[in-house]
Amino acid sequence: GGKFSENLNGLMTYDLVCIGYKGKQALLYSKKEINPGTYSVELIQTDQRQLDRELKRSGPSSQIRGIRKEIEFMKYEIKDRIRQQKNESIYQLWHRIEPFIVCGQDMNVSNDYIGPESITAPDSTAAQ
Repeated sequence: GGKFSENLNGLMTYDLVCIGYKGKQALLYSKKEINPGTYSVELIQTDQRQLDRELKRSGPSSQIRGIRKEIEFMKYEIKDRIRQQKNESIYQLWHRIEPFIVCGQDMNVSNDYIGPESITAPDSTAAQ
C-alpha cells in the first residue's frame, strides 16, 4: 500500500478520485464530499467508459484534459520501460554470446547496432 498526504482545508469537502493501471487494466476508486482525514482506498477494475464518466463528473473539462494527458503519458512511459527492458536483455544476450560468434575476414561487423543488418556478407554474385 502506498500513502498520499496533502494538507486540506477542514472547512471544505473534497472529491477523491484515484486511478491506477495494472498492465492495460484500469483501476478506479472514487468518493464524493470527503473531509480531511485518513482513508483506506481499494482500487477496483473498471472499463474506459466508466473511467470517462467518473472523470467528467469529478471536475471542469480543462482539469479533465490534463488528467487524460497524464494518463496517456503514464501509458507511454510503461510501454517505453518495457521496450527499454527488452532492449537491455537483447544487449546482455549479445554480450554473453559475442565470444562464440566467428566471422570471416571479409565480413564487416558493426558494434553500434544489434540486428541482422549489422553484418554485411561479401557479395556472392560478384564472384560468379
